[in-house]
Amino acid sequence: SGYRNSLIESSGANSCSSSENQQLICTDVSKADQVKMEQLDRDELEGELIYFQNRLLQKAVAKNRLTENLVYNVAKILPQEIDKTHQQRWDAVIANQYLCDLREAKKQGRKEKKHKEAQAVLAAATAAAASSSRVSSFRKDTIDESL
Repeated sequence: SGYRNSLIESSGANSCSSSENQQLICTDVSKADQVKMEQLDRDELEGELIYFQNRLLQKAVAKNRLTENLVYNVAKILPQEIDKTHQQRWDAVIANQYLCDLREAKKQGRKEKKHKEAQAVLAAATAAAASSSRVSSFRKDTIDESL
């Protein structure tokens, strides 16, 4: 682009003649310079396109390598992760079974405790009833009437 501006300035300096013949010659030279500039612009543009395409290709290759490395690492670690997940699931099943058994044992313990408490209350009530004066007088009356 800078080269083009210098060509335009140099061609402008050559086209300042008063004669018709010189005017035509200068115009022809100016057209030739213009063609040259257009060709240079095309070449420069093609060069820039090739440069940027090359950079884009290099970046794509680098990204492809990175992706391949990631896929390789995942594929390498995947079996270990699957085994680890299975082990965690079994651990969770075992822990859950233990907690269910523990709750069941607590529930059974509470039932047994209530049963023992009920037996103790019944035994205490029976003992209290046996030692009660009312029951003993009732027994006396029952015994006296039967004689």
